[in-house]
Amino acid sequence: GLLQGALAEAAHRGATRMTLEVAEYNLKAQTLYSRAGFQPAGRRRNYYRSPAGKVADALILAIPLASGPPAGPAG
Repeated sequence: GLLQGALAEAAHRGATRMTLEVAEYNLKAQTLYSRAGFQPAGRRRNYYRSPAGKVADALILAIPLASGPPAGPAG
């Protein structure tokens, strides 16, 4: 999918870690990222406003990447 493609491309370009942030009230996104392997890495207090106007923290999530181009045939 799109997320796995972005992770693969970032690793291919040499990134060693990907981070993102998600509103603490966005449970569907948290589930998606958790299933992809993202782990909690921090929090930004009072970063978002919910659709109802309530202030919410941003959860920072991160995943390590295996960087470098894919290995070719040995030879």
